[in-house]
Amino acid sequence: NGQTLVPIVKDDQYTADITKTNVDSLVFDDEVALLSGIIGSPNNAAIQAAMTALCVPQLWAATGAPSWGAVDVYPWTTGLLVPYAVESRVFLEYATGENPDVATAALFYVNNEFGQAYAEAFKAQVEEFGIELVAEETIDVTDSGAPSGQLTNIAAANPDIVLAVPLGAQCIAFMTELGNVKAANPDFAPAVYQTATCANQLFFGAAGAGGDGVLTSSNLVDVANPENASLPAVSTYLEAFTSVNADANPAGIAVAGWLAGEMTVATLKKAAEDCPEGITRACIINAARNIDVTPSLFREGLSAVMNAGDGFIAEGTQIISWDAANQVFVDQGDVIDVEGTTGVYTPAS
Repeated sequence: NGQTLVPIVKDDQYTADITKTNVDSLVFDDEVALLSGIIGSPNNAAIQAAMTALCVPQLWAATGAPSWGAVDVYPWTTGLLVPYAVESRVFLEYATGENPDVATAALFYVNNEFGQAYAEAFKAQVEEFGIELVAEETIDVTDSGAPSGQLTNIAAANPDIVLAVPLGAQCIAFMTELGNVKAANPDFAPAVYQTATCANQLFFGAAGAGGDGVLTSSNLVDVANPENASLPAVSTYLEAFTSVNADANPAGIAVAGWLAGEMTVATLKKAAEDCPEGITRACIINAARNIDVTPSLFREGLSAVMNAGDGFIAEGTQIISWDAANQVFVDQGDVIDVEGTTGVYTPAS
């Protein structure tokens, strides 16, 4: 529409210490039309109310927290990742399908907005599945040490399945300690699922034997698997990535950034089509709220769809497990797609 999309924010501006000053500078000084791809639940939550009050589109928040689908309360925010409630349900469906006798579960999570969103969803879902939650352990967001006490308590409860929601380097610490606890307790052999935000070869590879067989999920093609390198979408992504930094890890949050960028461009193109007289903020958010595209790195069969009755674009994913011997993720079963079933989110009053 005669307008240019340029990166005005360096990715290190939105680390865990994001402040209102950063956003004020962008909105009031730079007069940006939108913000997109901000990483992390706390970072996005810190500005969500302000963006709503200012009517600034806060697009494709790189988290799966349910509040990004609270259309009535926060109409100017859209989420990017698979909602945590969908992710945990897919794990429960997979685990009970593999072992119909699953009766008990344990929960380990970082004690912040991110972990609490998972915990809330999982607790409700295990009850639906008739599974007893026999252990619940937390870790502080600033704690980078081995969660020895927490995993010792979980092992003592001996659950059939474990949902783990650590943050960042805690992903490695959890799996490493899991390996230690398994070695000390040979009868402790639950199905362990770790949040998709940990689904990075660097995290799993650094955990040694502790990561072997641990489950996670992804709705995106594995760009780090050599078998996928010849796929056109992966080839395009890798070429772009290595042109910036050939020595960095192409997987992990970089792929989410690529997805956010792709979704932002798709949104602006739709806004230009819907509003030929000019792209406004209202036009941008309306375009996002009515998007229907297939991002290039989405797994086959999945699409990004949102409408008045659907507040989330990503409602399907693939369970994968880590093969420590070959240092790759291995698909488990088929892609599970629940598109259109999540609806919109209504926060508790």
